[in-house]
Amino acid sequence: MRRTSLLLHMDQISSRLSNLRGTTIAMPGVGGGVGVGGGVTIEGVANTVQILPTKTKPKKLVFLGSDGKRSVRHRKLQPEVKNRKSEGEVGTER
Repeated sequence: MRRTSLLLHMDQISSRLSNLRGTTIAMPGVGGGVGVGGGVTIEGVANTVQILPTKTKPKKLVFLGSDGKRSVRHRKLQPEVKNRKSEGEVGTER
């Protein structure tokens, strides 16, 4: 049996990322520094997120660059982050 990917809308997952526009955040993996005449920044995030049908279920995100290009990134939650999150260690203030 073949597994299929799942498509979700970014605004259903994260309103913060869905509304992200015109940032000064450098685009990952693109050379050049940010600043006057500098590198590429994240202009926004595509509204569709694809969850791939593998055991680790990575998420396929598309960032929109200030250069007009789309940059595809695959992200998954790392096992050590999952363990700390289940123990209540992630996101707690010191």
